[in-house]
Amino acid sequence: MPAEILTATFMSLRSRLHGLAASMLHSPDEADDVLHDAFLRLWDRGERDERQTAGSLVLAVRNACIDRLRRRARATDMPAADTAADDAGARADAREEVERILRFVRSEVSAPAAEAFEMYVVDDLDYDEIARRMGITVGLARTYISRTRRRIRNQFSNQS
Repeated sequence: MPAEILTATFMSLRSRLHGLAASMLHSPDEADDVLHDAFLRLWDRGERDERQTAGSLVLAVRNACIDRLRRRARATDMPAADTAADDAGARADAREEVERILRFVRSEVSAPAAEAFEMYVVDDLDYDEIARRMGITVGLARTYISRTRRRIRNQFSNQS
């Protein structure tokens, strides 16, 4: 889409797009970040049908919000050392737990599934990037990660 059309449409819809993002994310600051990311994503795409500019902006903002929410959910799926309490003992316990889970994954899950899971959790890569790096389909990357998470849940819920 021409830059002028994208910019003009974005500026006219900015408050509505911000409201959409803020309502999805429950954070005005994150909404600002998402608007920026969505605008740049469309800017990088280049030429598009100018009749679809507003719809493309809404979809880009919605998708960016969903991506952000998914990253948040992934961050809470596993204990992370940087989110543990300030107490040094709690941080050490969290690190040990993460290492214990990763040892389980490396020893009990197939090598490709373990690799995909580590890219997803440790490297914070999305499914598309994991699939690209591993030379597999996005569906297979999702399957590897889903099955690995299920195995972790089953293993560690039995030990409680």
